[in-house]
Amino acid sequence: MNLIGNCMKETVHWLQTDANQTYEREGRIQVNSNPNSSSSATYICRPPPRTPLQRMLSDIVHDSKLIHRIHALFVWMLRTTNSAVNESLFDALPTEDDTSKQERKGEYEKNEIKD
Repeated sequence: MNLIGNCMKETVHWLQTDANQTYEREGRIQVNSNPNSSSSATYICRPPPRTPLQRMLSDIVHDSKLIHRIHALFVWMLRTTNSAVNESLFDALPTEDDTSKQERKGEYEKNEIKD
């Protein structure tokens, strides 16, 4: 679970960093302090435009293959955790006969060790 948590935190950090860069880039306006010189550009901050209200995440982070990258990350995480987890699968819960056989077998093994 630590691996999944760390991967998710890294993914969130990566997406948040790219989104913050887009927010800052869209919120700056270039102002020329000296109209005669084109090299001295100053930027002032303003709230970014509110249109459009809904945008795709891939547009915000400027990554056209974002969905493919996230999908590949999730597939990798599932494969990695699947190889790390060992499961014991049973067809069904043990019956009363199976349970009593296991208990008798355990008692029999204990008696053999004592003797």
